[in-house]
This record gives sequence, structure tokens and C-alpha cells, in this order.
Amino acid sequence: MIKNYTHTLGVVQRLLKNQSLSHWQRAALNVCNETYSSGMESTILAITQIKSGDFSSAASNLDAGSLASDTCEDSFKEGHISSMIPREDALAYLISYLAADIAEFLRSGR
Repeated sequence: MIKNYTHTLGVVQRLLKNQSLSHWQRAALNVCNETYSSGMESTILAITQIKSGDFSSAASNLDAGSLASDTCEDSFKEGHISSMIPREDALAYLISYLAADIAEFLRSGR
């Protein structure tokens, strides 16, 4: 998940360097940059919590981190523009929800 978020952040930051972005494109990419950065922090914390056996907190942090792709895509929709990173967001969505489901499974002790 961290590797995926790192890749997505790199793509977003590279796109932000483009001087010909519209106002809405730049605004949406800034939201993506913020949410993926926050999501990465939540994921790193969740890994520490999993290692210590605190699966409940880890599941909560992974749930919080999994919102990055949704929030990013929503920022494009709010500007009525096409997403500039649809593949990255789709993959981040799948990976983050899988990680959150695994943490929830560990928390439940099944």
C-alpha cells in the first residue's frame, strides 16, 4: 500500500509541475496530494500498530487511509473535469480496501 501511495504521489507531484493546468486541475491535484500524503501517514501508523498487535487501531487507520482515492476522485468531479489519475486511484482503492479488510479480519480474531 505504501509503495502504491508513493507511486501515486509521484505522479500527482509530476503533474502539478505542469504550468498549463487549469485552475480546477491544479485544485484537484492539490487535494490528491494532500489526501495521499495523509493516507500514507495513516498506513505507516497502521503497520506499526499491526506489529504491536493493535489490530483495532490499525483497521481504523487503514480505513482512514483508504479514503484517499475516493477523496481524490471526488475533487475532480467537483470541478466537473475528468480525473487525471484514474488508474492510480482505482488501484489505490483496491489495495487500500484489501488492506483494511485484512486488518479487520485480524481484529476479529477469526
